[in-house]
Amino acid sequence: MVLLQDLDSEASSVSSDGIANTAPNLITDGHCMACNINVNVDTHGIKCWFCKNIFHAINCSNDKNCVSAPTVFSNQLQPAVNNTGAYEKRFGRFLFVCDFCITCEEEKRALATVDRVDVLEKKIDSMKFAFKSEISELKSILCKPEAASVSTVGNDAVKNVWEDKQRTENLKHMMAIKNDENGNPVNAAKLEKICIENGISVHKTFTLKRSSDTGVVLNSKSDADKLQGKIVSECPEHKVEKVATKVPTINVVGFNREYTKDEISTMIKNQNPGITSVLEDSSCPDDKIMEVIYVAPLRNNSSVFRATIRVSNIIRSI
Repeated sequence: MVLLQDLDSEASSVSSDGIANTAPNLITDGHCMACNINVNVDTHGIKCWFCKNIFHAINCSNDKNCVSAPTVFSNQLQPAVNNTGAYEKRFGRFLFVCDFCITCEEEKRALATVDRVDVLEKKIDSMKFAFKSEISELKSILCKPEAASVSTVGNDAVKNVWEDKQRTENLKHMMAIKNDENGNPVNAAKLEKICIENGISVHKTFTLKRSSDTGVVLNSKSDADKLQGKIVSECPEHKVEKVATKVPTINVVGFNREYTKDEISTMIKNQNPGITSVLEDSSCPDDKIMEVIYVAPLRNNSSVFRATIRVSNIIRSI
């Protein structure tokens, strides 16, 4: 038997069989199961604050079942638990809880702790993924996706890709020309000469704030490939890094359980024939991007799940 002070919890129903197995001094209809005698519950009994069962507290046939000595129980413990006598106007409460209820409460709290750890691990995994997708000056200058314009032909709505600013903007390609081992940037005059002599179309050049490397935005992939080759051959002291086009992510909310990534991909394809058509028929690899990044419960409702998906711009616009 255990005494707890200022315990803040709600009473819960527990198994009578479980209590009987751990507490043979349970009183049922005024009869102690251990002593096999009738007991005055007002003077010899004590009630569990959780399960509300009454137990034989003193003078039980088996001393191990007694809560305390008779004098201590009558003068101290019973008034403290019942909040009577000298304890009536005291701050707080002393509450009696049987062994079985304490075990149930400890198991419940342990499960709650495991659930919190599981949620925390998922949040950490989400943060790890976010940090892997580093935001740099090269990516920040890319335009945000905009809705493609639609022209109507007969009864069918047809997307005009040349009026889609996001799609045409993505035709530009970007690269970073790294400084040499001494920290010197590529010679601007030499870079200009390479572009002019080789017919390389450049949208703009700039200096990256953090690394002081030289950023170059070109008007096509072929221009980017051509400039990369020339830098490697004519300026070998400078390394070249291409920057991939940033693709958007979308959130799909409302799943009633944590589906696998493959299950979510299949559901999206089955419910959206237009997306399936793009993924199967498009000749442009950049259009055929649909990757489920992760699935996690909502912060304010753990029974509802959200899927974060990386998609191409054309799939995002469907």
